[in-house]
Amino acid sequence: MSLRLPLAQVVSADPTQAALNADGRVVFDYNGLATRPIRVERGPGGFLGWFTVPPGCSAVVTGPAGHMKVFSPGTHLLQGFPPGETLIQLVKASPELLHVQNVKGHSCEGWLVELDMVARVIVVDPRAIVHQTQPLDDLRSLLVSSAMSVVEKLPLAVFLGLQPDPSCSRRALAEAILTHVRSLPPVNGLTVIRIDVSDRRGDERQLQIVREAQVSQAELEAKRRLQEMEHRFQLEDLAEQERLARREREVALFRAETERLTAATRQQFDLDKANVEAEALRALWDARRPEREWDLRREEMLKSLEAGVQAFQAMAMAYAECLKVEAMRWPLWGSAVTLRPETGGDGSGDGMLPDAIEKPMKEMADRFSAILSGMGSFSRDNTPDDHGSEG
Repeated sequence: MSLRLPLAQVVSADPTQAALNADGRVVFDYNGLATRPIRVERGPGGFLGWFTVPPGCSAVVTGPAGHMKVFSPGTHLLQGFPPGETLIQLVKASPELLHVQNVKGHSCEGWLVELDMVARVIVVDPRAIVHQTQPLDDLRSLLVSSAMSVVEKLPLAVFLGLQPDPSCSRRALAEAILTHVRSLPPVNGLTVIRIDVSDRRGDERQLQIVREAQVSQAELEAKRRLQEMEHRFQLEDLAEQERLARREREVALFRAETERLTAATRQQFDLDKANVEAEALRALWDARRPEREWDLRREEMLKSLEAGVQAFQAMAMAYAECLKVEAMRWPLWGSAVTLRPETGGDGSGDGMLPDAIEKPMKEMADRFSAILSGMGSFSRDNTPDDHGSEG
């Protein structure tokens, strides 16, 4: 008959309901991670009993003689437990955030510093948790000691993150603390998943000193970089000046060599031109030498002939004057004499010469005039032998 009744009618109500608040949430009022022990009402004979484990929790059931068993979320029947008093405790199975604030310590220089951090922890052994009264406080003490051990090895500037270095970040500081925590014996039943540093502080005077030191360091670094840049620019300027000077020297040498080659070429050209002109003049001189010699000889002949003609004319005129005087003194009567007026006469009969005397003289004068005109009309191509034969 009893087997056909619902389970709620066979045993008492769910004991875990006593651990819930008005909102239906589990209150871990024993040590922050586990509830207080709750008595499980068992059915007739002390054998049957049941309970419900809410989500995000695990249940540790302790039976007579210390027999313990862990249950996951869900509804469970008590089976395998001997009759007697049975206790159940709900343990938080989801990650827990542990806030650790105002952790004070000293940097490696002795400056006072503070930090706040949040640790993400989780229960890995519910049996160990239900036997501890303050596991979170023990873990907090462990975190504080680890943080102080890490901080005392850091300079104040690194701790405060005042240097542009990834090792000075909050994440790097938190990882250093987590590494140190994991190197120590853990709190039973707990493990730390992650640590985050929410804040880090230092004395304002210390910060001012550090800032001033950083400003001075930055100024020195900027000055050093400026000096390096100026020095580099000076070296580059000197190198550029040297390059320009070398280029100017090369240009000057090229210009001088060009001028020298130009002058040498011009001199050689002038010399060649003078040689060509001299050769041309020499060739022209050689070509015109017979003509010049004939011109000289002809001029000498003309001068001699002209002198002879002038002498003959003078002699003829003197002879004619004599004949005229004699004719005037000794007239030839009965002779065949024809008279004519002289050049410049008045035609009165004075100064008339006989034709027998004037005719030979005129023939002689015409002959000399013909010789002179023939000599003057000779070509330069004629030879002296030709002129001699004609004379």
